[in-house]
Amino acid sequence: MKRSVPFEIFRYAAILAAIAVTLVPILWMVSMAFKP
Repeated sequence: MKRSVPFEIFRYAAILAAIAVTLVPILWMVSMAFKP
């Protein structure tokens, strides 16, 4: 089942990076929208 652990770690990190790149601008826009 486990072929290469480093590849699994890299894939997991890549997924997290993609999620972060997607969510950070959205959260930033929302926070700016609600600032007085």
